[in-house]
Amino acid sequence: MVGQREWGDGLTSVSLDDRPAYVDAVRRLAELGHRRIAHVEGPQEFRHAHRRRSAWEETLRELGLPEGPVLPGGFTAEGGARATRELLTLAEPPTAIVYGNDLAATAGLSVAQELGVAVPDRLSVVGYDDTPLTRYTHPPPLSSARADARGWGEAAARALDRVLAGEEVAHVVLPPAEFVPRASIGPAPRP
Repeated sequence: MVGQREWGDGLTSVSLDDRPAYVDAVRRLAELGHRRIAHVEGPQEFRHAHRRRSAWEETLRELGLPEGPVLPGGFTAEGGARATRELLTLAEPPTAIVYGNDLAATAGLSVAQELGVAVPDRLSVVGYDDTPLTRYTHPPPLSSARADARGWGEAAARALDRVLAGEEVAHVVLPPAEFVPRASIGPAPRP
């Protein structure tokens, strides 16, 4: 099973903790002066989307910051664009948005540009997955969370081969995801 051990119902599992990257991203945004940090989340029926939202909420709470607006993005470009448009047209828009994945964040960058909201001068943006596209987004390269998806798949395939061979296989824990800051984040805009 690919995912957290507690989700496996006793099956051998291969897990990677995505929470540290979210925690580091929110902490970095707070260090840059952001106080209104929104979240465009993935579908909450997906356990990893729920974990990412929880990491965002808990970190804001630990930092004494108000919980910013949360909107569904569905891990899609369309959902990311729709949520970004809604967030940026609020009476008090966020100064930073943390997205559930890079696809939604990339669409969010496009909407910000369309609305004339400069990134990172007026809005900081963070994605998740560190897809190759993140280094080529415009205006700035996208900050993201890096999880070794290929390594995760390879570890799962090795564990499955061993299980199929009749071996007893222990839970496999991979290195956690890490935050990769790039030019899509900057100091919070002054009022």
